[in-house]
Amino acid sequence: MFRLISTFGCLIVFTLFLSCKKETLDSKLNYNQKANELIQQVILGDPCECILEIPEESLIKTYLADNPNYDIQKKAIEELHLRNKTELDSLENLSLNFILDTSFFKKRNIKVIERKFLTGRTKDTTVFKKCRIGITSISKPIFDKNYTTALIYNSFAFTCVGTYPEVYIYEKGKWKRK
Repeated sequence: MFRLISTFGCLIVFTLFLSCKKETLDSKLNYNQKANELIQQVILGDPCECILEIPEESLIKTYLADNPNYDIQKKAIEELHLRNKTELDSLENLSLNFILDTSFFKKRNIKVIERKFLTGRTKDTTVFKKCRIGITSISKPIFDKNYTTALIYNSFAFTCVGTYPEVYIYEKGKWKRK
């Protein structure tokens, strides 16, 4: 009898583990699809010919490093209608495995500029000749739980003027700036 209960208990735990794994995988796939969709729509509204490689860090971590005086976490919690920082952290973690769909950029003849070519010893000045209009910098977005509201940073790279992340709302199959 104990053996049957033990086997049944293990089966339940195993099933729960598999469903959590599937939900995590689905969440990451949903994030990747929606993030690429939003980035592409933002870029279409921007006269860019070059985009700076998207940083591995999340929007929150990047923004905290660049502008510690601005409370990006508070803005994200408010704009995405979250209850607390724990919810924000959970949604932010979805961006950790983001993969940019570069086929869109190839079709539009937009060059993705690697960050290493713009720093230190590997500085490549020909990049600025290739990117006459400028280089757009964009972050990985953070979405609300339903993927209907997003916070994303988009600006020309290497400017002294600081900009704030923008809020986009998904309506009628398109992302629109709030």
